[in-house]
Amino acid sequence: MKWFIIFLVGVCLPAFASEPLVFNQATIKLLDQVYVNQNTRWNVEKTKQRLLENQFLLAEAKRLKPELISRQSNVGFSNQVHVRELLYALVRTQQDITLSLPVFKKPSHDQLTTMLAPAMSMTPANTYTQTQVSRLSKVKFDSYVAKPLNLAELLTEQSLQNRFRLHQGDTQLLATLLTQHFEFVHFTQQAKKQLHNKGIEFEQLQQIALAELLRSPMLTYFGVQQQMHAERSEFLEQIIANISKNEITEYYRKHKQQFKYISQVHAGAVKFTDANQAHAFFEQAKVSDIAKAVGQDPSINTSQITKGIFTRKTPTNSVLSPWLKQLLFTLEVDSLSKPIRGADNHWYVAKVSEKQFEYFPADSETVIYQAKLAIAQSKALDGYQSKLANWLEKAKG
Repeated sequence: MKWFIIFLVGVCLPAFASEPLVFNQATIKLLDQVYVNQNTRWNVEKTKQRLLENQFLLAEAKRLKPELISRQSNVGFSNQVHVRELLYALVRTQQDITLSLPVFKKPSHDQLTTMLAPAMSMTPANTYTQTQVSRLSKVKFDSYVAKPLNLAELLTEQSLQNRFRLHQGDTQLLATLLTQHFEFVHFTQQAKKQLHNKGIEFEQLQQIALAELLRSPMLTYFGVQQQMHAERSEFLEQIIANISKNEITEYYRKHKQQFKYISQVHAGAVKFTDANQAHAFFEQAKVSDIAKAVGQDPSINTSQITKGIFTRKTPTNSVLSPWLKQLLFTLEVDSLSKPIRGADNHWYVAKVSEKQFEYFPADSETVIYQAKLAIAQSKALDGYQSKLANWLEKAKG
């Protein structure tokens, strides 16, 4: 959901049970409002299903990917930061909840500099040694933020960029972070009471927030959602490794049309150095034909003309550039292209009169790669749906 993506940008998280939560109507209504705001076709049943599915994914994260509970990336913020921001966003959807946060009494510049002194002698890191943690932990912020908090904890939850800034002595950033912690303490106190009066428990919203946060990485882990940059999860790679030749052959038989490709084209193109000439030629070729238009224009010489039967293996050269070859394979049959400026800064008018098609062989790398990936994704989805159904059934019992 878009809403969660927008606001997932920062309380110790509560301990999480492996069994699903029971969501009362007030909680479901709050979440349903959020989902509906992002998708008008959403309904309350989908909200209930998503909440339960997210609890399953949270339980599986604890069991299979426990490192995700605290943080998804070494260079990003910890989940604590994301959950705090998500809780802010959730509560702000409730117009009948009023918040009046006190003003933070910011430490002086000298005090902030002294607080950062231990960090300024260290290099930013994804993890700190025990000696470093011990030294950083001696800097306490409890009296400023009204809760236990030290410099080691503050640094650990930040992104690598923020850690770098703090290690460089960025007192303004430190003041901002302390303000955020201070405000969240008072936000929690005020929101918790008002939510409780509406039948909504703040701690349950924390768990809902974390589960939603882990939804995408866990779906990716199970192979039912693609990772960025087309990377595949280890789970999906294991399925791919066990796909047999017979499965690939059967997939090819059922989906042969998927492996159809243009093997050759009968085409021609005329090259111009001037855009106006190219457009004038195009207008003439529209009412006659590209070949007739060439014959009617004495200014066009043979060096401007590219025509013939081209295959995927036809070598490119000064006349048939890689760019022009790609253009000829992408044009529709009998469709005259408008003047197109090529990579060589010339203008082209092209037309394809015929295309011929072939199929990639069943044992080609293209077929094997695509078939394995499609089969694996189908198996992953089936396996995921089965695991989810079994988990929900046990939860009901």
